[in-house]
Amino acid sequence: MRRKGRCHKKLKLVLTQAIVYINCDMKKTATANLFLVGAMKAGTTSLSDMLARHRAVFFSPVKEPNFFTEHLPAAIYDPSPFFSIDNYFKSKFPERLHIAHLKNRSHYDELFSLAEPQHIYLAEASTSYLHAPEAALNIYNYNKDAKIIILTRDRLSRAFSHYNMDLDLGREKRSFEEVMRQNISDYEKGNLSCWSYLGMSLYSDNIKRFKELFGPNVLILDFGRLLKEEPIKNSLFQFLNLKDENILIEHKNQSSNIANPTLLYYLKKSGLKPILSLFFSSRIRQMLFRKLATKTGKSKIELPDEVHRKLTDIFNADASQMKDHVFA
Repeated sequence: MRRKGRCHKKLKLVLTQAIVYINCDMKKTATANLFLVGAMKAGTTSLSDMLARHRAVFFSPVKEPNFFTEHLPAAIYDPSPFFSIDNYFKSKFPERLHIAHLKNRSHYDELFSLAEPQHIYLAEASTSYLHAPEAALNIYNYNKDAKIIILTRDRLSRAFSHYNMDLDLGREKRSFEEVMRQNISDYEKGNLSCWSYLGMSLYSDNIKRFKELFGPNVLILDFGRLLKEEPIKNSLFQFLNLKDENILIEHKNQSSNIANPTLLYYLKKSGLKPILSLFFSSRIRQMLFRKLATKTGKSKIELPDEVHRKLTDIFNADASQMKDHVFA
């Protein structure tokens, strides 16, 4: 009898270990099925924050892993030379991280390894996906049943907000007028970069790629209306087939009004900003630089009439092409 009892205990231990192994394995191979793909500076941070507070949604600790974008330009992601994604997963995961460029499938799978059974959706919000030509197909090959949310915004306001963000980050020192004139010239010559301020405000062709692959699993929302109109918010939860838990959506990640963009630009180019990352947290660094270079009040879009007219014509043409894809 004693020997039989020991066998039962051993069998129970083996079964317990097997269950733990299976559960761990299932978590490691959990598949993301909800993607907020952009547009950049069109409210994805606000929407992802709201959805992350829903009990049925698990959000990736790295908000923008950019795994399905093959080539991410430095104008979009320029990490500190002291940052290592391997070190993040070894010692800091699952701390929240706004953006990275994951290239390892095991790292990407690990982002969702902490999801629980109540999580119907495993989500991430890489805004590069809307603009990178290869991203839609890469996501489709990963999970053809995924749901896609695309946020849009007034095109000129999006471009201006993007420009102000780059001023804030020390990536840009030109005036907005200079940038727009250059972008318009590139557009007219047919060589506008999809990563330019103007290029990322043209939605039509990008939305078409996702619609052709994912069909009714694509929801297109105007962020301004989402903030103000309850029926638009209702359409979001209907699309996800989730109960609205009355979680407020707040406008986050708004751009600053930079008093001295040239100073920030040269601080970044000098390498001082990455060095500061060794000694100060991201929050403290942002506070220091904004105290140094930010003035109060919101900046306004100021463009000559002829530049504004050209942009209006370009945006109207894009809106006309896009109208068949927008249903919310």
